[in-house]
Amino acid sequence: SVEDFRTDSSDTVEARREAVAEQAHSDIDPTAGRLFLARLLRDANQDQLLLVGHHLSVDMLSWRILVEELNMILQGQHIRLPRLRAGYRDICAAMAKEAISPTTTTERPYWESITDPSETLSIPAPPVGGSTGMLHLRLDIATPELTFEMGKSADTQARLLRAMATAAHIAFGWSSTLIDLETHGRDLPRQVPDCSGVVGWFTRITPVIVESCGHDNVLTDVPRGGLGFGLLAWQRSDGENLRQSQAPMALNYLGDLSANPNGLELQIDWAGLGQGVGANFRTGHGLSVLAHESDTGLFLSLTVDLDLVQTELGEAYGNALRTALQAGSEENLTTSLGEIDMCVLSDDLGL
Repeated sequence: SVEDFRTDSSDTVEARREAVAEQAHSDIDPTAGRLFLARLLRDANQDQLLLVGHHLSVDMLSWRILVEELNMILQGQHIRLPRLRAGYRDICAAMAKEAISPTTTTERPYWESITDPSETLSIPAPPVGGSTGMLHLRLDIATPELTFEMGKSADTQARLLRAMATAAHIAFGWSSTLIDLETHGRDLPRQVPDCSGVVGWFTRITPVIVESCGHDNVLTDVPRGGLGFGLLAWQRSDGENLRQSQAPMALNYLGDLSANPNGLELQIDWAGLGQGVGANFRTGHGLSVLAHESDTGLFLSLTVDLDLVQTELGEAYGNALRTALQAGSEENLTTSLGEIDMCVLSDDLGL
């Protein structure tokens, strides 16, 4: 739709623009099928195109691809868009074939041993008739408060996992923690077509065991970046036990989202990231951490499902997590599971 501000006074245009943007976000409703909206904002000086998409419709890496190609179109450049290396259907077919490969099959004992603790790690449930819904806590940490160097996504992802396990030890007394780690899932084996330039959804959920007092990078032990778990659980008929496993908490680390210095005509507004999980989209995780870093600090939101976790325990865990991150060690960690380095990714995609 078109929003016309050309007859508005200059001192009210910005407020109206913000109001339209807020309303566009509010109009997104997955239950009604509204996942992507466009608004053309016109004032006396310029036209602005606002695109709002729910995370269910387009993942973060797809936004990068879309914005670059839309910029070419909007600028009227006579440039051929990058050739699609593989179609989404071709990639899915290759993944289904990989699911029954000998390599994937031999990983089953490993993943069954990893998911076993999900039956013993439990957080005290709230009393009947207690608080319900979701509790959202912001745990942002400015750069001067961090004890480790920013800009190294591999380090940050591993440190977040360790801090979550340390916080669980403080708040719940756990010696180890099972965490569902969400990654972009585009680090696929060579026999699967390259999906780096494909607009689609390849998100991977990988259960990871983290010791509360461990100092090693747990991600070095994860075979093939966790690909096998997803294939065994969701691409095979004999994966019921893996599908039913449920970690008590989850981490989605989005990487370094510092401002793009190139000044593209279309810009991605990362400020919208960090919104908590809505009550209509419960994942079964009592505690969910969403994090990204920028040139000003580490931004975290903790979502507590109050149907599963007592409010006081959720708040205690949040305080323990922030303390653990601020007191993080200076060890160098070099391996990451599907971390996103935006600069490298952009180069790989030819953006």
